[in-house]
Amino acid sequence: IAAVRKGENDLALGNVIGSNIFNSLGVIGLAGLISPAAVSADLITRDLSVALGLTIALVVFAIWPLGRGRITRIEGGLLVAAFAGYIAVLLATA
Repeated sequence: IAAVRKGENDLALGNVIGSNIFNSLGVIGLAGLISPAAVSADLITRDLSVALGLTIALVVFAIWPLGRGRITRIEGGLLVAAFAGYIAVLLATA
């Protein structure tokens, strides 16, 4: 948030993508090294599908010809709404 407030949008986006990659690969890989664990079907079907879908949406919003490399407030709102919906599904199925 601080990077966006300072106008460092590339830094903010790089931070989000880097954090996502590290959390997906580094943390899960380290946990697997310490103690192997089974991967539930929900992780593959629901969680990874949502992560892939939202990543594709982010890329489309960022390179869409009309956006010219910018994510508009509407697109940002759609991404936040999709995340909120995902959290709602997680809470409803927990």
